[in-house]
Amino acid sequence: MDGLIKCGMSRLKEVRLSLNYTNLHECSESYYHKCLSGQNKGCLTSVHDAAIMSYCAPLRDLGNPFLWNKESIHAAVTVFRHPVARVWSMYRFQTRSCYQCRNLTDVYADIDAAGSDDGLKRMCRLQLQNHQTRNLLSNVENENPESSVHVQEAISNMKTVFSMIGLTEDMPTTALMAGIVFPWLAEELNLEDSIGSHIFSNAESSSTKCTMPHANSSPKNNHCGADGKSHWNLPAEPDAETARVIMEHNKADMELYEAAVKQFSLQKLALDL
Repeated sequence: MDGLIKCGMSRLKEVRLSLNYTNLHECSESYYHKCLSGQNKGCLTSVHDAAIMSYCAPLRDLGNPFLWNKESIHAAVTVFRHPVARVWSMYRFQTRSCYQCRNLTDVYADIDAAGSDDGLKRMCRLQLQNHQTRNLLSNVENENPESSVHVQEAISNMKTVFSMIGLTEDMPTTALMAGIVFPWLAEELNLEDSIGSHIFSNAESSSTKCTMPHANSSPKNNHCGADGKSHWNLPAEPDAETARVIMEHNKADMELYEAAVKQFSLQKLALDL
């Protein structure tokens, strides 16, 4: 989505329309919390002034001090991923830096035994347990939301906060939806159809095509081989036991994802896709 948004914004500049943009992702943990606490005034200013923001962090933080709470958001999109695929992708991407080249099942065993004293960085741990549900909660912080109340709140926010949702497992349709709901993100931009010729009567439509790119691929060398330097070649999908353990630790996310799939199907019907 970030790639599609950046392409769309660059294309708008070609037709003499510029909008303030910023991004804020909790994976840059130190920067994020300095922004959240108000220590980084420049970050807060960028967020307040942004017309478009790429945001990957808890929904509840969009209120004070960011002032992007759900009452003020009029057009938002988020993309869900199957919990097993999402966790496995995170593990493959951060095998060394987050998980010290250990088997994922061993990492989960350590979490179960030691909790927050498992030696993992906080964000590395959060990514493994109901992370999508956690990020859709709008009230109290909960590092591992498991209750049905949490799930229902996340599902309610999914349906009421976002203009549309997408699925990583069907990015072509997600891109088509984005181009319908947000016309400036369509593969081809025609100002007369998308914005209105009466607004930009002297601007020509861009010839640039914006498609949904693939990003965030796993590193070519995770340095987790037996010699500590070579690549530990992990499969694209986890084995059956690892998948079972992931699902066991992401029950809330599994329920949320099932609701997201149903919502995505309803969107397809509504948009005639």
